[in-house]
Amino acid sequence: MTVNVWELITNFMTIFNEGPLNKAFLNPVDPEKDQLSDYYNIITQPMDLTTVKNKVLNREYKTPDQWYNDMCLIYQNAITYHSSKNNQHWCDIAAFLLKDFKDLASQYNYATLSDWNSIYTAEMKKLGQLLEKSSVAQGIDDFVSGCVKRAEKMQPIPPQDVPIMVKSLETCLEDPEKKRCILAILKKTQKNLTAEKETDTLTINIAELNNNSLNALNLYVRSFT
Repeated sequence: MTVNVWELITNFMTIFNEGPLNKAFLNPVDPEKDQLSDYYNIITQPMDLTTVKNKVLNREYKTPDQWYNDMCLIYQNAITYHSSKNNQHWCDIAAFLLKDFKDLASQYNYATLSDWNSIYTAEMKKLGQLLEKSSVAQGIDDFVSGCVKRAEKMQPIPPQDVPIMVKSLETCLEDPEKKRCILAILKKTQKNLTAEKETDTLTINIAELNNNSLNALNLYVRSFT
């Protein structure tokens, strides 16, 4: 998975794990402490939120689907175990959290998140095609500077917002002044981009467009919508 997808999943988990009901699912089951002595006799593929987050941080998942399936497994395990004990209370909690997770994940418009990479890459390629031959502004006004500064403290853009941003950029690039500001943002936030003196154009490797650039561009174009 790309760096952007790793960051999105990490941020997703940070928010989701803070839910009060998820405290019971943060760590591996301790049969003695949790008074579930036969847990590992019934559950053969244990999973918990801390283990999942560590696997994300250690880059052990190869696809978003693998992460999604492990997240679902946490609550499916709880339902399986507590159903065998006729403990409806915990079955209901686990079922609620499983639905909550799926509902939150579906807000990205990709039910199992399996298309994150392809959709994100396609939109970024389109963005690169829009910008790579454009002229670069030499100055940067106060509003643009503000967008760049605010972007430094922002979380990565959710993947479902990227197509919206690209569409807004298409419109803004039709206006010479807005185009000048957009390219100034790129020059300010992408230190790896080089400008040719004669044509003053940028050569863009879209795969290297960082989150600061994306956030600043998103802030800028949103001001016109």
